[in-house]
This record gives sequence, C-alpha cells and structure tokens, in this order.
Amino acid sequence: MGSSDGRFYSLVFNHPKLDKPIKRWEVMALGPVTASPVLYGGGQLLFASQSGRVFSCRASDKSFNWSYSTGGPIVADPVVDSTGAYVASTDRALYKLNHYTGMELWRVRFPRPLNEGPTVIAGTVYQYCDGQGLTALKADDGSEMWRHGSGRTLAAHSSAGDVVFLPGGRVDVLDHETGIVRASIDAPSVFKAIRNPFDDAVFLLGRDGRVLCIRLDSVPYLRRQQVTAARRRLNSPPPDESARIKRPRTPKKKKDPLENDPLRSRRDVKP
Repeated sequence: MGSSDGRFYSLVFNHPKLDKPIKRWEVMALGPVTASPVLYGGGQLLFASQSGRVFSCRASDKSFNWSYSTGGPIVADPVVDSTGAYVASTDRALYKLNHYTGMELWRVRFPRPLNEGPTVIAGTVYQYCDGQGLTALKADDGSEMWRHGSGRTLAAHSSAGDVVFLPGGRVDVLDHETGIVRASIDAPSVFKAIRNPFDDAVFLLGRDGRVLCIRLDSVPYLRRQQVTAARRRLNSPPPDESARIKRPRTPKKKKDPLENDPLRSRRDVKP
C-alpha cells in the first residue's frame, strides 16, 4: 500500500502467530502515493506517486526493475495489460510504457490534467479528460479512434458496441470502431457507472442507493423453460458414465474353409 509519507509499504496480514499486520519491506516513492498499485507478470509490482514517478519492482523483495518520470504528479490509477502499462498524469499526457523495461512506447497529450486512469479493453484505451469527454485510442500506437464530447465513463464493451455513461443520466451505445451513437437509454435516477472491463454487464449506481445491472438487447434473455430445465439437471443424479463406456468387441473367428468339405483335404486349400 502507498502512503502520504512518500513511501510504499508491503505488509503481511496473515501471519500465523501475530494478530497485527507486520511490515515486510518499504521503499521511497519520492512523494505521496494515492494511486492504486498493480500486480502483473507473475509477481511484479507497479506503483506511481505524486512526484510524477512510476516504479516497478519485484513484489516479494522490492528488487528494482525500472522507474519512469512524467512531467506532473500522478493521482490516477495505472493500468497494465499484456502489451504494456498505461499511466495518466496531471501533465496532461497519457503514457504507455513497456511494463518490463520502462521504455516509453507512446504518449498522447490532452487539453487538461488527467486525474483519472484509463480503461483498457479489446485493444482500445478509453481516457476521460475534463472538457473533452471520453476518447478512444488504439492501444498499439495511441492513435485516436473517436471522441465522445459528453461521455464520462466506459461502462462496458460488448459485441453490440461500447456502452458509455453520460453525466446527465444517459447511457449511449457507440460503434466500437467509429464512435457513432447507435442507441441511447435514459437513466435519470443514475448518477454514476462502474467501469467494467471484463464483460458486457453494465453496473449503474442509483441516487436511491440501489445498484442496477443491465445488458444490451443483443444478449438473449433466459426463458422460464431454460431455468426449469437447468434446475432439473442440477437436482438430478449424475449420469452413469460406466454405461457410456464402449466395451471392446470380441474378434470374430475366421470361417474354416474346410468346414463343409466332405473330403476335408487341406492340400487343396491355399494358405
């Protein structure tokens, strides 16, 4: 965990003999750490601080991998996928770094400081910037795909399009490649959407304290007959797998060519 004292700490919470967490190690982050860290690559740790630095080390023993300096404090959560690390900085730039060497792969400038981290899914990076809305970039080179001036949050990605939440209580479904609005859904009682980079479910937070989960019309609904059949299979005993096992066939005996020969002369039979 990061701290406002300019350090990053590794703590052990499940020690068998102690009821308190104990410190395993600590490192200097050169500034307060408010962004969430990321574990990746089988035990590697990435974290950023308000000093504008990004650090990578081994989580088990803090062995240093690399560091990178941006031009402003970092308060947004970084994101790591299989191709690199994405870091939004208050210097108005979004960076993509090689997550094993720290080398800069590309950077994209925005008109205002970036206080929120990106969402990365389906080879696309979605970054919100105050005054510019939501921008979709290609993850491989950072080129812009489209921009939604009123978009606030990428709620989900599906085969039917990208689901984008707007602050006024509306949900737009955009074409993934072009950003053209295909459909709009009014949600006046919703004030926030949760970013979901895992599947096509959209999670919305209502002003009355409720959480709403929706899916697009392209996702088929479960019918009552399907649910009943699933319950029946769930409550039924497992099938007898032994009955399905094919037993080896007994080879048939070859017919004796002399069986009906009254003279039974084997000399006349060719082998």
